[in-house]
Amino acid sequence: MAGVHVAVIDDGINKALYGGIGLKYNIIITNELSIAERTNYNPYMKSHGTVCAAIIEKYCKDIEISSIKILNDKYHGDIKQLVKAIEWCIENGVKTINLSAGTVSYRDKAELQHIVDKACKTGIVIVSANNNDGSITYPASFPNVIGVKCDKSDNLDEGCIDYDFEPPDGIEVTACGRHLLVDYCGNVLITDSWNSHAAPYVTAMIANIINEFPDATIYEIREKLWKQSANYDARKKFYKAYSGMEYINRALVFRLNPVCSFPMYPIFEIEKTIDIIYGSIASALAGIEAYLERDSSIMDNVDTIIIDTQDDFIECDKDTLEGILKYLSIFEKNIILACQDIENKYLKKMLRDYSPAVFYNSIPELSFLNIENSYDELPLLTILNYSSANLIDILSVLHKFLCEDSYNPVIFTDNSYGLYCGYNYFSLEHINRYESIKSSYQRINDVINFYNGDIGIMGINCCEGMSDKTKMIARLHADIVVIIPESDTSDKNLQYLYQIAEKVIVLPKDIINENNASNSILSKTGLKALYKKILELFNCK
Repeated sequence: MAGVHVAVIDDGINKALYGGIGLKYNIIITNELSIAERTNYNPYMKSHGTVCAAIIEKYCKDIEISSIKILNDKYHGDIKQLVKAIEWCIENGVKTINLSAGTVSYRDKAELQHIVDKACKTGIVIVSANNNDGSITYPASFPNVIGVKCDKSDNLDEGCIDYDFEPPDGIEVTACGRHLLVDYCGNVLITDSWNSHAAPYVTAMIANIINEFPDATIYEIREKLWKQSANYDARKKFYKAYSGMEYINRALVFRLNPVCSFPMYPIFEIEKTIDIIYGSIASALAGIEAYLERDSSIMDNVDTIIIDTQDDFIECDKDTLEGILKYLSIFEKNIILACQDIENKYLKKMLRDYSPAVFYNSIPELSFLNIENSYDELPLLTILNYSSANLIDILSVLHKFLCEDSYNPVIFTDNSYGLYCGYNYFSLEHINRYESIKSSYQRINDVINFYNGDIGIMGINCCEGMSDKTKMIARLHADIVVIIPESDTSDKNLQYLYQIAEKVIVLPKDIINENNASNSILSKTGLKALYKKILELFNCK
């Protein structure tokens, strides 16, 4: 019986160089997206794809390899060629894809995410190397892809990996990138320690796992990788964690004592939003259970349950909280406990026992990573919202305007609702923490660089009498500050806020007057006018 079918999407495999690599298919996808048999090439010439295939074959013998060439001699290709290559894999029985190529452009993200989702739903496991400069790479950073980076410290021996449950950069597997290969003449090559040389070893590991466990899910494959890792600890329980909400497709949302509207533009679909008014967290959780007892069929349509409150779950006794989590776990859905203290370690630890996947906030740690292009100083806009306007919806509309003008904005907010829209949760506590080690401005700037952004926006919900908070905000050194005042915001406080940035926009106090829709900050007309003013101050056309 043939081994697992692995496709290497790269610059082509020259099959004779390393002792005759047997190829099931050997194709090229042209710039015009036509698919042809690859001919008229030197089978002994070294290429990146050839090295990757040799690494895979070294560690997994029971395998069928197909070569899909999409990269030219300068290692350049087009995103549409990559999409076409993955489509081919779906149609031709590929089980695992080894991918060195990727994109750092957010403009390619949606198109690539669509085809990756389609491939993963058919059971294909995609192993993708991260960008060598450490910035975000697609598809390596997608939640349904196994991203790989090399061990730059050279602590791992050849054939070893480390597995990180909550990596700041979203890349969970670190592998040795150095491998000893022998060519057809007996010449020895020790590969460079690159991410693209670490990924093929992980591909080989996964091929071995699939050969032994043909029906293994991506979750089970990840768990087996962890158990084979150098940092495996038998005392720990495996769990899958995600640094954003992209893993959610459709959610059922319970809002406990809601104090503001739910964001209008979440990145996932909402099956239903159910508001529960309660006197205590315990009674609210009992209300959730009672609701699902009456209508459990609603769970057939969702993959995630969100329980959202502005209170702290830790105020509820452990037995009551664990009881509702145990009850919800019978539905085998992801569970998110969204509250002001969403990063609470006690809650996270409890969720690991009852939810197939858990959320973690990577931004505090990510802001301390050394990204090679982080010397770029990028503009930062800070929005201080004193009003009752929905800050997250304001950020979403500004985000849309910027994207339409071909900018790549990176959004931060101290409001946990921003997570539902794919924004980065960076609270004022994060701003204040470790200020002596690395300035808040540098940390924010490095995260913008990590996402290959060209502008950062920090949205902060404020209140009167927050002089300490304002001092923390001043540390961001924002280029422009937008202040959305409430009707009773004092002129004295506004004068103080004028001092925290060189360019300050203070909107009229009646900007969110509900009786004057044309002047509402939530109207697209009002936001478009604000956006034009921001571009004007940034000296953008």
